[in-house]
Amino acid sequence: VYVSKLEEWFVDLCRRRGLLVNAWPVNAAEEFERCVACGVAFVTTDRPQLIVELAERSARRA
Repeated sequence: VYVSKLEEWFVDLCRRRGLLVNAWPVNAAEEFERCVACGVAFVTTDRPQLIVELAERSARRA
């Protein structure tokens, strides 16, 4: 799903049907946080180091 079109209801529907959702392009902290909040399974990015750092911080908060 294109990150600007990402909606939590759609991710929930996909998950209930056994589908994983990928969001792209996730290249900013705000976009990553939105993906986490919506429950996407994975993201595609042009900035992998940023996403790794954000994911590590998010995991420490959990």
